[in-house]
Amino acid sequence: MASDPRQALRYFGVGRPRLDFVLWDEAAGEVTRAFHLWKATDRDIRSYLAFNARWVESAYQQVWEEAEAEFSATFDPDRHDVDGHVGLFHDKVDGLWPTDYFWKLRSDNLRDAVSAFDVYMEKSLNEVLAHLVVNNDDGTKSKLKLFRPVSWESPGWGVLVQAHAAMGTNIQPETVQYVRALRHLLAHQRGELRTQEQRDKFQREADPSDWMVGEAYVGGDVPLASARLIEMLDHLGDVVRLADAAVWAAAYGSEVPTALSALVDLKRGPLVPVPMQ
Repeated sequence: MASDPRQALRYFGVGRPRLDFVLWDEAAGEVTRAFHLWKATDRDIRSYLAFNARWVESAYQQVWEEAEAEFSATFDPDRHDVDGHVGLFHDKVDGLWPTDYFWKLRSDNLRDAVSAFDVYMEKSLNEVLAHLVVNNDDGTKSKLKLFRPVSWESPGWGVLVQAHAAMGTNIQPETVQYVRALRHLLAHQRGELRTQEQRDKFQREADPSDWMVGEAYVGGDVPLASARLIEMLDHLGDVVRLADAAVWAAAYGSEVPTALSALVDLKRGPLVPVPMQ
């Protein structure tokens, strides 16, 4: 290995910095490839939520009206309960009421959004590392990769946090920590609030005035409202944009952040040198 890693890191081959480098600009398309992919996923998630709200609410309303019409056609006040159409509706939707449908929809999309966030953080770092090489003391060269255990498909969250921090971006502010904690609850407990501590932590998701959202209580599912979900998507997006500006400069600008050199480690990363053939 080179005696001074900070002097060893340099741009390499076709990945060397552009002479016409411009600052990060989302509107002008001056963003990383990783950002392009993340933004397409974020757009899909938002469209999926919007189209479901438009189409599925209408479909449920149609089924409700059909149940009312069928029940009214045979209603006998001496034999039937006045709310008999509710049972008909329940049977027509196989017990999947709108509250259940939209809770699952929002849960799935929040988990997908956090996955897209994590994938971006990994791919953007790989975009930087693709342009770097380590000059070793013996004259050989090494590329850098993100550390991951042999049995893992991707690096751990801590590795991503450290590497982005070296480029000047905190990718886990309180807003992101909260969303990731909620994703963990949804993924590993299917949203069940098992303790008072969990109930208190996610109380802000409740909306007793909206029966489609409801209250937060121990033993129940964490409430998920559409407006709050969009707000959390915005929080993730804010951090992605901050990170991409730094990544863009590191991958395509004129200087390598010297703090990256301190992360090079032969055994457990976050950045591991790999000899070039």
